Amino acid sequence: MAVLILTLPWLEFMTEPLHQRATHFQLSMYLDYLLMLLAVTALAWPVYLLARAVFAQRMPRLWQALLGLVVGAIAGTAITYRAAMGIGQMLHVDAFVWVFQNTWVFAAVTAGLVALLPPVRLKVLLFSRVIARLLAPLPLVMLAYFAVQPSHETRLDPLPAPAQTKQPPAPVILLVCDALDRELVFGESLHELPFLQRCRNEFTWFEQSRTPAFHTTEAMPSILFQCNDITRKDYEAVTDGGEDLWQGRPTIFDMLARPGDVRVVSGFHVLYGRVLAGRDITVRTRALSFPKHFSRPVRMYACLQQAAYLEYIPVVSDLLDPNAAWSDYYDAVGQEIMDDVHACVRDHGPNLVGVFHLAWPHPPFIYDRDGRIEGESSYQANSRYLDTRLQQLAALLRERGLWDSCTLIITGDHGYPFTGERHPPLLIKLPGQTTGRTVSEVTRTSEIADWLSSQPEFTALRPPK
Repeated sequence: MAVLILTLPWLEFMTEPLHQRATHFQLSMYLDYLLMLLAVTALAWPVYLLARAVFAQRMPRLWQALLGLVVGAIAGTAITYRAAMGIGQMLHVDAFVWVFQNTWVFAAVTAGLVALLPPVRLKVLLFSRVIARLLAPLPLVMLAYFAVQPSHETRLDPLPAPAQTKQPPAPVILLVCDALDRELVFGESLHELPFLQRCRNEFTWFEQSRTPAFHTTEAMPSILFQCNDITRKDYEAVTDGGEDLWQGRPTIFDMLARPGDVRVVSGFHVLYGRVLAGRDITVRTRALSFPKHFSRPVRMYACLQQAAYLEYIPVVSDLLDPNAAWSDYYDAVGQEIMDDVHACVRDHGPNLVGVFHLAWPHPPFIYDRDGRIEGESSYQANSRYLDTRLQQLAALLRERGLWDSCTLIITGDHGYPFTGERHPPLLIKLPGQTTGRTVSEVTRTSEIADWLSSQPEFTALRPPK
Protein backbone atom coordinates (compact mmCIF):
# COMPACT_ATOMS: atom_id res chain seq x y z
CA MET A 1 0.00 0.00 0.00
CA ALA A 2 2.82 2.37 0.85
CA VAL A 3 4.43 1.69 -2.52
CA LEU A 4 1.11 2.45 -4.21
CA ILE A 5 0.58 5.66 -2.26
CA LEU A 6 4.08 6.91 -2.93
CA THR A 7 4.41 5.76 -6.53
CA LEU A 8 1.21 6.98 -8.20
CA PRO A 9 1.97 10.73 -7.94
CA TRP A 10 5.29 10.06 -9.64
CA LEU A 11 3.94 7.97 -12.50
CA GLU A 12 3.61 10.93 -14.86
CA PHE A 13 7.19 12.02 -14.19
CA MET A 14 8.75 8.58 -14.05
CA THR A 15 7.21 7.17 -17.22
CA GLU A 16 7.85 10.20 -19.41
CA PRO A 17 11.39 9.15 -20.42
CA LEU A 18 9.98 5.89 -21.79
CA HIS A 19 8.51 7.83 -24.72
CA GLN A 20 10.69 10.95 -24.62
CA ARG A 21 14.43 11.10 -24.10
CA ALA A 22 15.18 12.63 -20.76
CA THR A 23 17.22 15.79 -20.42
CA HIS A 24 19.88 16.13 -17.76
CA PHE A 25 17.41 18.17 -15.71
CA GLN A 26 14.78 15.41 -15.91
CA LEU A 27 17.28 12.71 -15.00
CA SER A 28 18.44 14.67 -11.98
CA MET A 29 14.86 15.28 -10.90
CA TYR A 30 13.87 11.62 -11.34
CA LEU A 31 16.81 10.46 -9.29
CA ASP A 32 15.79 12.87 -6.56
CA TYR A 33 12.21 11.62 -6.79
CA LEU A 34 13.34 8.04 -6.36
CA LEU A 35 15.57 8.84 -3.41
CA MET A 36 12.79 10.84 -1.80
CA LEU A 37 10.34 8.01 -2.50
CA LEU A 38 12.58 5.59 -0.61
CA ALA A 39 13.05 8.03 2.27
CA VAL A 40 9.36 8.80 2.62
CA THR A 41 8.46 5.12 2.30
CA ALA A 42 10.72 4.36 5.24
CA LEU A 43 8.94 7.06 7.27
CA ALA A 44 5.43 6.17 6.11
CA TRP A 45 5.68 2.42 6.62
CA PRO A 46 5.56 2.54 10.47
CA VAL A 47 2.60 4.93 10.27
CA TYR A 48 0.80 2.56 7.94
CA LEU A 49 1.48 -0.44 10.21
CA LEU A 50 0.27 1.49 13.25
CA ALA A 51 -2.90 2.63 11.49
CA ARG A 52 -3.59 -0.90 10.29
CA ALA A 53 -3.13 -2.29 13.80
CA VAL A 54 -5.54 0.28 15.22
CA PHE A 55 -8.25 0.31 12.57
CA ALA A 56 -8.07 -2.87 10.48
CA GLN A 57 -9.17 -5.28 13.23
CA ARG A 58 -11.41 -3.01 15.30
CA MET A 59 -13.09 -1.01 12.55
CA PRO A 60 -12.61 -2.90 9.28
CA ARG A 61 -15.23 -0.93 7.36
CA LEU A 62 -13.70 2.39 8.40
CA TRP A 63 -10.27 1.04 7.49
CA GLN A 64 -11.42 0.03 4.03
CA ALA A 65 -13.15 3.39 3.57
CA LEU A 66 -9.98 5.26 4.53
CA LEU A 67 -7.85 3.20 2.18
CA GLY A 68 -10.39 3.68 -0.58
CA LEU A 69 -10.33 7.43 -0.02
CA VAL A 70 -6.53 7.59 -0.07
CA VAL A 71 -6.19 5.41 -3.16
CA GLY A 72 -9.01 7.28 -4.89
CA ALA A 73 -7.43 10.64 -4.11
CA ILE A 74 -4.03 9.64 -5.43
CA ALA A 75 -5.42 7.88 -8.48
CA GLY A 76 -7.77 10.82 -9.09
CA THR A 77 -4.86 13.24 -9.04
CA ALA A 78 -2.80 11.15 -11.45
CA ILE A 79 -5.72 10.53 -13.82
CA THR A 80 -6.85 14.16 -13.82
CA TYR A 81 -3.32 15.37 -14.45
CA ARG A 82 -2.80 13.04 -17.41
CA ALA A 83 -6.27 13.72 -18.83
CA ALA A 84 -5.69 17.48 -18.65
CA MET A 85 -2.43 17.13 -20.53
CA GLY A 86 -4.05 14.94 -23.20
CA ILE A 87 -7.07 17.20 -23.67
CA GLY A 88 -4.83 20.23 -23.90
CA GLN A 89 -2.73 18.66 -26.64
CA MET A 90 -5.78 17.51 -28.62
CA LEU A 91 -7.69 20.80 -28.38
CA HIS A 92 -4.61 23.08 -28.40
CA VAL A 93 -5.68 24.66 -25.12
CA ASP A 94 -3.89 24.99 -21.81
CA ALA A 95 -6.21 22.57 -19.99
CA PHE A 96 -3.43 21.71 -17.55
CA VAL A 97 -3.33 25.25 -16.14
CA TRP A 98 -7.14 25.43 -16.01
CA VAL A 99 -7.36 22.20 -14.00
CA PHE A 100 -4.88 23.39 -11.40
CA GLN A 101 -6.66 26.74 -11.15
CA ASN A 102 -9.91 24.88 -10.45
CA THR A 103 -8.92 22.33 -7.84
CA TRP A 104 -12.54 21.21 -7.38
CA VAL A 105 -11.92 19.06 -10.47
CA PHE A 106 -9.61 16.82 -8.42
CA ALA A 107 -12.25 16.49 -5.71
CA ALA A 108 -14.89 15.57 -8.28
CA VAL A 109 -12.74 12.90 -9.93
CA THR A 110 -11.72 11.49 -6.55
CA ALA A 111 -15.33 11.33 -5.36
CA GLY A 112 -16.29 9.59 -8.59
CA LEU A 113 -13.56 6.98 -8.21
CA VAL A 114 -14.45 6.28 -4.59
CA ALA A 115 -18.22 6.24 -5.12
CA LEU A 116 -18.54 4.61 -8.53
CA LEU A 117 -15.97 1.86 -8.22
CA PRO A 118 -17.26 -0.37 -5.40
CA PRO A 119 -14.98 -3.30 -6.30
CA VAL A 120 -12.00 -1.06 -5.72
CA ARG A 121 -13.51 0.46 -2.61
CA LEU A 122 -14.60 -2.81 -1.02
CA LYS A 123 -11.56 -4.84 -2.01
CA VAL A 124 -9.02 -2.08 -1.78
CA LEU A 125 -6.48 -4.18 0.13
CA LEU A 126 -6.29 -6.77 -2.63
CA PHE A 127 -6.28 -4.02 -5.24
CA SER A 128 -3.47 -2.20 -3.47
CA ARG A 129 -1.34 -5.31 -3.13
CA VAL A 130 -1.67 -6.19 -6.79
CA ILE A 131 -0.82 -2.66 -7.94
CA ALA A 132 2.01 -2.38 -5.44
CA ARG A 133 3.60 -5.59 -6.70
CA LEU A 134 3.34 -4.33 -10.25
CA LEU A 135 4.87 -0.94 -9.40
CA ALA A 136 7.51 -2.04 -6.92
CA PRO A 137 10.16 -2.85 -9.60
CA LEU A 138 9.57 0.47 -11.36
CA PRO A 139 12.26 2.46 -9.49
CA LEU A 140 14.88 -0.18 -10.36
CA VAL A 141 13.76 -0.19 -13.99
CA MET A 142 13.99 3.60 -14.15
CA LEU A 143 17.44 3.65 -12.52
CA ALA A 144 18.65 1.09 -15.04
CA TYR A 145 17.18 3.20 -17.84
CA PHE A 146 18.94 6.31 -16.54
CA ALA A 147 22.22 4.43 -16.33
CA VAL A 148 22.35 3.99 -20.10
CA GLN A 149 21.40 7.61 -20.86
CA PRO A 150 24.16 9.99 -21.95
CA SER A 151 25.21 12.67 -19.52
CA HIS A 152 23.89 16.09 -20.48
CA GLU A 153 26.68 18.27 -19.29
CA THR A 154 27.06 22.00 -18.96
CA ARG A 155 29.69 23.35 -21.35
CA LEU A 156 31.13 26.84 -20.92
CA ASP A 157 33.88 27.56 -23.43
CA PRO A 158 35.94 30.63 -22.51
CA LEU A 159 35.03 33.65 -24.59
CA PRO A 160 37.76 34.58 -27.10
CA ALA A 161 40.14 37.35 -26.19
CA PRO A 162 39.34 40.77 -27.69
CA ALA A 163 40.82 41.12 -31.17
CA GLN A 164 41.36 43.96 -33.62
CA THR A 165 39.83 43.80 -37.07
CA LYS A 166 40.12 45.96 -40.17
CA GLN A 167 36.66 45.03 -41.38
CA PRO A 168 33.87 47.55 -41.02
CA PRO A 169 31.77 46.97 -37.90
CA ALA A 170 28.76 44.82 -38.70
CA PRO A 171 27.68 42.75 -35.68
CA VAL A 172 24.91 40.20 -36.13
CA ILE A 173 23.04 39.41 -32.93
CA LEU A 174 20.25 36.84 -32.96
CA LEU A 175 18.22 36.80 -29.74
CA VAL A 176 15.97 33.77 -29.37
CA CYS A 177 13.72 34.48 -26.39
CA ASP A 178 12.32 31.27 -24.97
CA ALA A 179 8.51 31.01 -25.28
CA LEU A 180 8.16 34.52 -26.75
CA ASP A 181 4.64 34.49 -28.14
CA ARG A 182 3.61 36.81 -30.97
CA GLU A 183 -0.04 37.21 -29.96
CA LEU A 184 0.56 37.63 -26.22
CA VAL A 185 3.48 40.05 -26.48
CA PHE A 186 2.53 42.05 -29.57
CA GLY A 187 -1.17 42.20 -28.82
CA GLU A 188 -3.17 44.43 -26.53
CA SER A 189 -0.43 44.67 -23.88
CA LEU A 190 2.31 45.91 -26.24
CA HIS A 191 2.00 49.41 -24.74
CA GLU A 192 3.48 47.94 -21.53
CA LEU A 193 6.67 47.02 -23.42
CA PRO A 194 8.20 50.31 -24.63
CA PHE A 195 11.31 48.82 -26.23
CA LEU A 196 9.51 46.05 -28.07
CA GLN A 197 6.86 48.54 -29.15
CA ARG A 198 9.60 50.70 -30.59
CA CYS A 199 11.07 47.65 -32.35
CA ARG A 200 7.64 46.91 -33.79
CA ASN A 201 7.56 50.43 -35.28
CA GLU A 202 11.19 50.73 -36.41
CA PHE A 203 12.30 47.18 -37.32
CA THR A 204 11.13 44.89 -40.08
CA TRP A 205 8.06 43.12 -38.73
CA PHE A 206 7.10 39.70 -40.09
CA GLU A 207 3.38 39.55 -39.49
CA GLN A 208 3.11 35.85 -40.37
CA SER A 209 6.21 34.53 -38.64
CA ARG A 210 6.30 30.82 -37.97
CA THR A 211 8.42 28.35 -36.04
CA PRO A 212 9.37 25.10 -37.79
CA ALA A 213 9.04 23.19 -34.50
CA PHE A 214 7.14 23.54 -31.25
CA HIS A 215 9.75 22.27 -28.84
CA THR A 216 13.04 23.95 -28.00
CA THR A 217 15.19 20.92 -28.78
CA GLU A 218 13.96 20.94 -32.39
CA ALA A 219 13.34 24.67 -32.84
CA MET A 220 16.85 25.80 -31.87
CA PRO A 221 18.68 23.38 -34.22
CA SER A 222 16.25 24.45 -36.96
CA ILE A 223 17.37 28.04 -36.41
CA LEU A 224 21.05 27.13 -36.17
CA PHE A 225 20.99 25.09 -39.38
CA GLN A 226 18.29 27.16 -41.11
CA CYS A 227 16.26 24.13 -42.15
CA ASN A 228 12.76 22.79 -41.60
CA ASP A 229 13.32 19.05 -41.47
CA ILE A 230 14.80 18.55 -37.99
CA THR A 231 12.75 16.31 -35.71
CA ARG A 232 13.08 15.26 -32.12
CA LYS A 233 14.44 11.90 -33.25
CA ASP A 234 17.19 13.74 -35.16
CA TYR A 235 18.09 15.71 -32.05
CA GLU A 236 18.11 12.57 -29.92
CA ALA A 237 20.33 10.76 -32.42
CA VAL A 238 22.89 13.59 -32.35
CA THR A 239 22.89 14.12 -28.60
CA ASP A 240 23.01 10.40 -27.84
CA GLY A 241 26.44 10.05 -29.42
CA GLY A 242 25.95 10.82 -33.09
CA GLU A 243 27.60 14.23 -33.12
CA ASP A 244 28.99 13.57 -36.59
CA LEU A 245 25.50 13.21 -38.10
CA TRP A 246 25.10 16.98 -38.55
CA GLN A 247 28.72 17.88 -39.28
CA GLY A 248 28.02 18.27 -42.99
CA ARG A 249 25.18 20.72 -42.49
CA PRO A 250 25.94 24.43 -43.01
CA THR A 251 25.07 26.59 -40.03
CA ILE A 252 23.70 30.10 -39.80
CA PHE A 253 27.27 31.14 -38.92
CA ASP A 254 28.53 29.74 -42.24
CA MET A 255 25.82 31.70 -44.05
CA LEU A 256 26.30 35.05 -42.32
CA ALA A 257 29.80 35.29 -40.84
CA ARG A 258 32.83 36.90 -42.48
CA PRO A 259 36.42 35.63 -42.18
CA GLY A 260 37.74 36.66 -38.79
CA ASP A 261 34.34 37.03 -37.17
CA VAL A 262 33.84 35.71 -33.65
CA ARG A 263 31.12 33.06 -33.61
CA VAL A 264 29.33 32.47 -30.32
CA VAL A 265 26.27 30.54 -29.23
CA SER A 266 25.11 30.88 -25.64
CA GLY A 267 22.01 29.38 -24.11
CA PHE A 268 20.59 26.58 -22.01
CA HIS A 269 18.72 23.28 -22.16
CA VAL A 270 19.87 22.40 -25.70
CA LEU A 271 23.17 20.51 -25.96
CA TYR A 272 24.76 23.02 -28.29
CA GLY A 273 28.19 21.45 -27.89
CA ARG A 274 26.96 18.22 -29.45
CA VAL A 275 24.67 19.90 -31.96
CA LEU A 276 27.56 22.06 -33.25
CA ALA A 277 30.35 19.52 -32.75
CA GLY A 278 33.50 19.91 -34.83
CA ARG A 279 32.97 23.60 -35.66
CA ASP A 280 34.95 26.69 -34.72
CA ILE A 281 32.17 28.12 -32.58
CA THR A 282 32.40 29.20 -28.95
CA VAL A 283 29.70 27.26 -27.11
CA ARG A 284 28.31 28.24 -23.72
CA THR A 285 25.34 26.10 -22.72
CA ARG A 286 23.84 25.25 -19.34
CA ALA A 287 22.12 22.00 -18.47
CA LEU A 288 18.77 22.39 -16.76
CA SER A 289 19.57 20.73 -13.46
CA PHE A 290 19.79 21.91 -9.90
CA PRO A 291 23.24 23.45 -9.35
CA LYS A 292 25.83 21.60 -7.35
CA HIS A 293 25.75 24.07 -4.47
CA PHE A 294 22.20 22.95 -3.63
CA SER A 295 22.50 19.99 -1.29
CA ARG A 296 20.69 16.81 -2.27
CA PRO A 297 18.32 17.07 0.74
CA VAL A 298 17.23 20.50 -0.48
CA ARG A 299 16.71 19.18 -4.00
CA MET A 300 14.85 16.13 -2.71
CA TYR A 301 12.63 18.35 -0.60
CA ALA A 302 11.77 20.51 -3.61
CA CYS A 303 11.04 17.40 -5.66
CA LEU A 304 8.76 16.02 -2.97
CA GLN A 305 6.76 19.23 -2.82
CA GLN A 306 6.37 19.35 -6.59
CA ALA A 307 5.58 15.67 -7.05
CA ALA A 308 3.02 15.66 -4.25
CA TYR A 309 1.30 18.73 -5.78
CA LEU A 310 1.52 20.49 -2.41
CA GLU A 311 2.02 23.84 -4.11
CA TYR A 312 -1.59 23.65 -5.25
CA ILE A 313 -2.98 23.33 -1.72
CA PRO A 314 -3.78 26.91 -0.58
CA VAL A 315 -2.48 26.73 3.00
CA VAL A 316 0.62 24.71 2.12
CA SER A 317 1.48 26.90 -0.86
CA ASP A 318 1.45 29.93 1.45
CA LEU A 319 3.79 28.30 3.95
CA LEU A 320 6.15 26.54 1.54
CA ASP A 321 7.85 27.57 -1.67
CA PRO A 322 8.46 24.21 -3.35
CA ASN A 323 9.97 25.73 -6.46
CA ALA A 324 12.34 28.16 -4.74
CA ALA A 325 15.52 26.25 -5.59
CA TRP A 326 14.44 25.80 -9.22
CA SER A 327 13.47 29.48 -9.56
CA ASP A 328 16.80 30.59 -8.13
CA TYR A 329 18.70 28.41 -10.56
CA TYR A 330 16.63 29.43 -13.58
CA ASP A 331 17.18 33.07 -12.68
CA ALA A 332 20.94 32.49 -12.36
CA VAL A 333 21.05 30.79 -15.78
CA GLY A 334 19.11 33.65 -17.38
CA GLN A 335 21.44 36.26 -15.93
CA GLU A 336 24.54 34.33 -17.05
CA ILE A 337 23.32 34.20 -20.65
CA MET A 338 22.57 37.91 -20.68
CA ASP A 339 26.03 38.56 -19.21
CA ASP A 340 27.46 36.60 -22.16
CA VAL A 341 25.60 38.89 -24.58
CA HIS A 342 27.01 42.01 -22.94
CA ALA A 343 30.53 40.57 -22.75
CA CYS A 344 30.48 39.63 -26.44
CA VAL A 345 29.25 43.09 -27.44
CA ARG A 346 31.91 44.79 -25.33
CA ASP A 347 34.83 42.62 -26.47
CA HIS A 348 33.86 41.57 -30.01
CA GLY A 349 31.11 43.96 -31.05
CA PRO A 350 32.34 44.97 -34.53
CA ASN A 351 32.91 41.39 -35.74
CA LEU A 352 30.46 39.44 -33.62
CA VAL A 353 28.05 36.84 -34.98
CA GLY A 354 26.17 35.55 -31.95
CA VAL A 355 23.13 33.40 -31.33
CA PHE A 356 21.81 33.85 -27.80
CA HIS A 357 19.05 31.65 -26.42
CA LEU A 358 17.55 33.83 -23.67
CA ALA A 359 15.61 32.32 -20.77
CA TRP A 360 12.73 34.81 -20.73
CA PRO A 361 9.71 35.10 -20.78
CA HIS A 362 9.48 31.33 -20.22
CA PRO A 363 8.21 30.25 -16.76
CA PRO A 364 8.88 30.35 -13.85
CA PHE A 365 7.01 33.65 -13.53
CA ILE A 366 9.22 35.39 -11.00
CA TYR A 367 9.91 38.82 -12.54
CA ASP A 368 8.51 42.25 -13.09
CA ARG A 369 9.93 45.13 -15.06
CA ASP A 370 12.84 45.83 -12.71
CA GLY A 371 13.84 42.27 -11.90
CA ARG A 372 13.14 39.37 -9.57
CA ILE A 373 10.15 39.70 -7.23
CA GLU A 374 8.87 37.80 -4.23
CA GLY A 375 6.06 35.42 -5.03
CA GLU A 376 4.58 34.57 -8.42
CA SER A 377 4.09 37.01 -11.28
CA SER A 378 2.77 36.29 -14.78
CA TYR A 379 3.78 35.80 -18.39
CA GLN A 380 3.23 39.49 -19.09
CA ALA A 381 5.36 40.45 -16.08
CA ASN A 382 8.19 38.23 -17.33
CA SER A 383 7.80 39.93 -20.72
CA ARG A 384 8.19 43.33 -19.09
CA TYR A 385 11.46 42.16 -17.57
CA LEU A 386 12.64 40.89 -20.95
CA ASP A 387 11.76 44.30 -22.41
CA THR A 388 13.95 45.99 -19.80
CA ARG A 389 16.91 43.71 -20.51
CA LEU A 390 16.59 44.22 -24.27
CA GLN A 391 16.52 47.97 -23.74
CA GLN A 392 19.75 47.71 -21.71
CA LEU A 393 21.38 45.77 -24.55
CA ALA A 394 20.32 48.41 -27.05
CA ALA A 395 21.83 51.08 -24.80
CA LEU A 396 25.14 49.17 -24.74
CA LEU A 397 25.15 48.89 -28.54
CA ARG A 398 24.60 52.64 -28.80
CA GLU A 399 27.31 53.32 -26.25
CA ARG A 400 29.74 51.24 -28.30
CA GLY A 401 28.73 52.97 -31.52
CA LEU A 402 27.38 49.74 -32.98
CA TRP A 403 23.64 50.35 -33.10
CA ASP A 404 23.49 51.76 -36.62
CA SER A 405 25.69 49.06 -38.17
CA CYS A 406 24.32 46.06 -36.30
CA THR A 407 21.83 43.50 -37.51
CA LEU A 408 19.61 42.74 -34.52
CA ILE A 409 17.15 39.86 -34.74
CA ILE A 410 14.53 39.23 -32.06
CA THR A 411 12.47 36.07 -32.17
CA GLY A 412 11.50 33.04 -30.09
CA ASP A 413 11.89 29.30 -30.31
CA HIS A 414 8.15 28.68 -29.93
CA GLY A 415 5.04 30.42 -28.68
CA TYR A 416 3.19 30.18 -25.38
CA PRO A 417 1.23 28.23 -24.21
CA PHE A 418 3.04 25.27 -25.72
CA THR A 419 0.59 24.24 -28.42
CA GLY A 420 0.82 23.95 -32.18
CA GLU A 421 -1.27 27.08 -32.69
CA ARG A 422 1.20 29.50 -31.10
CA HIS A 423 4.11 31.09 -32.91
CA PRO A 424 6.97 33.43 -31.98
CA PRO A 425 7.36 36.91 -33.44
CA LEU A 426 10.17 37.84 -35.80
CA LEU A 427 11.67 41.33 -35.93
CA ILE A 428 14.87 42.28 -37.75
CA LYS A 429 16.76 45.56 -37.65
CA LEU A 430 18.98 45.92 -40.70
CA PRO A 431 22.12 48.09 -40.68
CA GLY A 432 21.08 51.73 -40.89
CA GLN A 433 17.36 50.98 -40.60
CA THR A 434 15.33 53.64 -38.80
CA THR A 435 11.83 53.17 -40.21
CA GLY A 436 9.58 50.18 -39.88
CA ARG A 437 8.66 47.75 -42.63
CA THR A 438 6.19 44.89 -42.79
CA VAL A 439 6.66 41.55 -44.49
CA SER A 440 3.29 39.94 -45.08
CA GLU A 441 4.49 36.60 -46.45
CA VAL A 442 4.76 33.56 -44.20
CA THR A 443 8.35 33.49 -42.93
CA ARG A 444 9.84 30.84 -40.70
CA THR A 445 12.62 31.44 -38.22
CA SER A 446 14.56 28.87 -40.25
CA GLU A 447 14.57 31.29 -43.21
CA ILE A 448 16.28 34.24 -41.53
CA ALA A 449 19.60 33.82 -43.37
CA ASP A 450 17.94 33.60 -46.79
CA TRP A 451 15.96 36.76 -46.12
CA LEU A 452 19.01 38.68 -44.89
CA SER A 453 21.01 37.62 -47.95
CA SER A 454 18.40 39.30 -50.14
CA GLN A 455 18.64 42.68 -48.37
CA PRO A 456 21.12 45.20 -49.82
CA GLU A 457 21.57 46.94 -46.44
CA PHE A 458 22.90 43.66 -45.06
CA THR A 459 24.91 42.47 -48.05
CA ALA A 460 26.68 45.82 -48.33
CA LEU A 461 28.52 44.94 -45.09
CA ARG A 462 28.36 41.18 -45.39
CA PRO A 463 28.48 40.00 -49.01
CA PRO A 464 26.45 36.83 -49.64
CA LYS A 465 28.32 33.55 -50.02
